[in-house]
Amino acid sequence: MTFEELFKKAEMEIRMDGHKDKLRSALLENDFFSEEKEVWDWKVFAPSLALSLVLVAFSFNLSFTGGEVKNSPVPSFYSVMSNNKNVSPATESAGGGNALQMVDNDSKTVFYFNERNVLVHSEVVNIR
Repeated sequence: MTFEELFKKAEMEIRMDGHKDKLRSALLENDFFSEEKEVWDWKVFAPSLALSLVLVAFSFNLSFTGGEVKNSPVPSFYSVMSNNKNVSPATESAGGGNALQMVDNDSKTVFYFNERNVLVHSEVVNIR
């Protein structure tokens, strides 16, 4: 029964006695109010589940062929800076740590590292 047929039937029943009970029973018998509806829409659920599993697998950086986790060592900032041709050891080192300086056209940047080569402080000095 479509909604148009339902409302036409309801208009006819309103004129009769006991129209509220008849309208209530007609609405409850309609398939729209059926409680036997399927809650899960599997056509949407299955692809979204597959996509989420693929994203989780790639987030852990797993390869599908070998199943091994790839760990590549990340170079420290000190090793990257010390291998740069524009960077030289600074003459002033603060607190017994290492200091590197990078000179540009207008400024000099000094990077201060502690004993474990972790960046502690940096400062920019204008040359001009």
